[in-house]
Amino acid sequence: MTEKFSFRVDAQLRLALLAGCGCQKRRALLEADARRAGLTGAEIDAAARGRSFDARTAIVLEYARTLIEGGEREINRSRLRAARLGLDAEDLAEVENKVARILSEAAADDL
Repeated sequence: MTEKFSFRVDAQLRLALLAGCGCQKRRALLEADARRAGLTGAEIDAAARGRSFDARTAIVLEYARTLIEGGEREINRSRLRAARLGLDAEDLAEVENKVARILSEAAADDL
């Protein structure tokens, strides 16, 4: 998915991974970034719950959240669903890299 990720998908990933932190300031920043990326209020709310109205983005968000919340079995199931929707190994590796980067940046911001 090399640079198949748009700013919209990147904003949705950030919301899916970080919006539940309980920090209103972070949530407000995430929402502002999402609006700049062109997301609507409904899309922002959905992404914050790990969902999307777009099937391909929905599986990206599901896989990303499963990487941090699930066990090996759940991750493998999510990979299979992603493959059925057309994501290949390169796409999944890009999701994994983006998740690692987003979490690393968030941890650095918390210091």
